[in-house]
Amino acid sequence: RRVLFRSTPQLIAFLTTCVIEVSVVSFLARRAQISLRRAVPSMLLVNSISHPFAWYFFEKLSLDTIFEGLAFIEMMVTLFEGVLYRLTLPVKISMAMAWSLIANLASFGFGLLYVSADVLLSMFQKGS
Repeated sequence: RRVLFRSTPQLIAFLTTCVIEVSVVSFLARRAQISLRRAVPSMLLVNSISHPFAWYFFEKLSLDTIFEGLAFIEMMVTLFEGVLYRLTLPVKISMAMAWSLIANLASFGFGLLYVSADVLLSMFQKGS
């Protein structure tokens, strides 16, 4: 039996990514006068396709290659999602790539803040 999400952290990461990236691209789509009825399903489809692959490769990273690996995974996801936005929305490839870059920077940035806060909280809890 195939399972889309193998763990709760993966599901949380997927849902968080969707909320952030759908919000960002919805804002951009409205500015480009693209219907949200068309844009939101496209964004959910794009993330549903790219997230499992990103998570699979993320789990393969070692501590020695975590920074280079994350950068490479995010770059590939951004390019892949940009192409999918172009195929599913009436935008030029340059706009699709820009939207993908902005959305992925937002979700990746949130992820970094979340991990940093988690590390800091655990450090303070150990010290008290």
